[in-house]
Amino acid sequence: MKILLIEDDPNILSLLKRGLVEDGHSIETSEDGEEGEYLASMNNYDLIILDWMLPNKEGIEILKSLRKKNITTPVLMLTAKSEIDDKVLGLNHGADDYLSKPFSYKELIARIEAIYRRSLSDGKNEIIINDLTIDMNKKIVKKENVEISLTAKEYELLLFLINNKNSMVSNG
Repeated sequence: MKILLIEDDPNILSLLKRGLVEDGHSIETSEDGEEGEYLASMNNYDLIILDWMLPNKEGIEILKSLRKKNITTPVLMLTAKSEIDDKVLGLNHGADDYLSKPFSYKELIARIEAIYRRSLSDGKNEIIINDLTIDMNKKIVKKENVEISLTAKEYELLLFLINNKNSMVSNG
């Protein structure tokens, strides 16, 4: 996935960038709200991970602005603001998910993968391309109704290539 990470804490930014790159994602970062909004508005991303409390422009304002511009890139709010009212406000203004700090990296990855699955299937449980069918619930791939045995890595690679069908992809 191509992910924009907008986070002003250098320790969290470094940890997340390193971990996400090691997990095979392409990461762009910003430590500033205005710059982050500019990047989100000008580039295509599969996911935006957005802190709330940022210098120059708060994350919630960035989120409102992106949604007002009809930018539908999934947004995961990752913030220290953990009150129920904050979560509701973030979700009601267009966040696709909300995770409070401190957080578990494993949970963050699970949420990223869930957002990725939803973006691939567009609310459906299957992806159909000519004679190829991918059952997203069962993680089964069939060609001409014959099941193809894939490893977990091959399955994820197939989904990645489908999701990036009009983009040049590289191995790093």
